Amino acid sequence: MPSILKTLPIIIFLASLVGCAAHSAQVDGSKAKNNYSGSERYIIRNASIDIEVNDMNTATDSVNELVSNNLGFVMSISSRDETLTRISLKVPEPKLDDFIASLGGIGKVISQSISSKDVTEEIIDIEARVKNLHVLRNRYRELLQSAETVTEIVGIEKELADIQSELDRIEGRRKSLMGQVEMSEVNISLESRTVYGPLGYVSKGIFWIIGKLFVIK
Repeated sequence: MPSILKTLPIIIFLASLVGCAAHSAQVDGSKAKNNYSGSERYIIRNASIDIEVNDMNTATDSVNELVSNNLGFVMSISSRDETLTRISLKVPEPKLDDFIASLGGIGKVISQSISSKDVTEEIIDIEARVKNLHVLRNRYRELLQSAETVTEIVGIEKELADIQSELDRIEGRRKSLMGQVEMSEVNISLESRTVYGPLGYVSKGIFWIIGKLFVIK
């Protein structure tokens, strides 16, 4: 019974630290959002482009060269015979617009889309949570130095392990977000342009004439 009474205060103290840290993280995160001046935003921009090309090999080599010139890298290339090649790559976000403009020299751009996502508030919230978890971890480490019983030591070490696990998780999320902000993903589809032979043009003309018999405009 005396040992339980002795460890009860430490258990209550540990619980109060967790509660205070959680509340502090919410308050600090809210303050950070309210006080944010908006001078710097964290924006994730990605692009998708379809290009019609005359020669697939030449076009693929040109894309690789443009990626290298813009300090990017190719993540994957997949081909379907010689008619379609898909390239997934990343380039630094500041170079995205110039990179997309340069793709027009490879072939005819059929379609193009650019998406943007503002992750500023999420990153600010993560930074506030990381700050508070570091403070909480330091408190537990100080408490560990003064622990006297095995029960106290085990309890504190468990809390420290949980805190470290949470820190690793949210810092991993922050690293992922910042990586997406700094490097834009571009998905390119290269399609071979259809080249008609003499009979192909004749057939195409016949179908056009037949179509005009039913629809004028």
